[in-house]
Amino acid sequence: MELFTVAVITFQQRHHLERCLKQIFCQDYKAIELIVCDDNSCDFYEDEVEAYISMRKTRQIRSVTIQKQPSCTGKAGCLKTALSLAHGTYVLFLEPVHELCSKKVLSKLAACFRSKQCSVLVSRSLPCLEDGRCAGNVCPSDAEFWQLRDATPDWLFVQYAAHPKEPSVCSAPVCFRKDLLDKAGFDTDYPSIPFWMIWLKICAAQDTEKVTVAVLDEITVHTCIYQAEDDLGYLSFGMKDRYYLDSIRLLREYALPEMKRFSATDRARCRHAAAVLQIKMEERKWYTWRFKKRLLWKIKKMPVLCMGRLYRMRTGNFYIDTQKELKMLLIFSFLYYLHIPLSPEGNLDASWALLAAVSFAVLALKTAVKFCTGTGKAVLDKRADRRADKRKTG
Repeated sequence: MELFTVAVITFQQRHHLERCLKQIFCQDYKAIELIVCDDNSCDFYEDEVEAYISMRKTRQIRSVTIQKQPSCTGKAGCLKTALSLAHGTYVLFLEPVHELCSKKVLSKLAACFRSKQCSVLVSRSLPCLEDGRCAGNVCPSDAEFWQLRDATPDWLFVQYAAHPKEPSVCSAPVCFRKDLLDKAGFDTDYPSIPFWMIWLKICAAQDTEKVTVAVLDEITVHTCIYQAEDDLGYLSFGMKDRYYLDSIRLLREYALPEMKRFSATDRARCRHAAAVLQIKMEERKWYTWRFKKRLLWKIKKMPVLCMGRLYRMRTGNFYIDTQKELKMLLIFSFLYYLHIPLSPEGNLDASWALLAAVSFAVLALKTAVKFCTGTGKAVLDKRADRRADKRKTG
């Protein structure tokens, strides 16, 4: 029986760790390697955790390794350390907020690996409250889940590299063969988004035909949602900024150079995705700005905002409001006058001029139609009134 490594990555979550470990102890798979790696949390004591595990672990737990990082290295650094300590054929990474939903989860995952001969196995998770009630939709979504089964690696790479958000498959319970992870590795240059980087590496690999991805359409993990603790509230803002910065760097420094073999449209979408993340990061301070700064910021970011609307229109996910679109087109002429570039990089004044011309043509046509319709209706109404008066007098 192959050794199955379950690595629990923690950071300031010692108070949730025991619930996660209890579900690992009750697994019926008979060859489990347990690794607990903490990113130098102030509430994590190795002796205490080791004593807790030794008192409650079952025979299925073949070995236990507890590691506390000497300094805070980020999630990627913690994963890299856990991987270096792993000896199993299969590796599953969890966090303290994750709980295996039944005692047969690891057995099902191992059986699926054997039957499908895959390198990566993606299952699904369900957000739950502390009392067990459902708190959200299954992750990943149905559309993204089945894309993994049918899509080509190149298509997935474009999807993951040209959208301004981390794919939800990164937060799904994903099992890897250890030899694949040893080859790809966790990149500590992007400490807060390690799995996004792993997926891009897998999809961009030259020998990608040897990397097979399989799906298990079952909920294997419950993601517990706890109320935010007051003593950790100060961390959220800074960690979110780090997430945005890492995401922007990932798209610009890794994804964009790899996009050279794809179309110019896909490369433009990748640049636009990075620009959108920059906007999201800056918008978090929106309510601290004065009106003048908000107005100037909106004008400066208008090209990115407009391109986002055009992308949504292209994919059919955007409803066109005629009045609103005409107003947007009018703005194009003003942007052309200010010589603001249409794309995040480059200066396309000719495009602004064309859009401005179209805007005025459409507005003129609409105004003419409205005028003719109104005039015709007024003439017909006046004739009808005259006929009605003649009938009365007649």
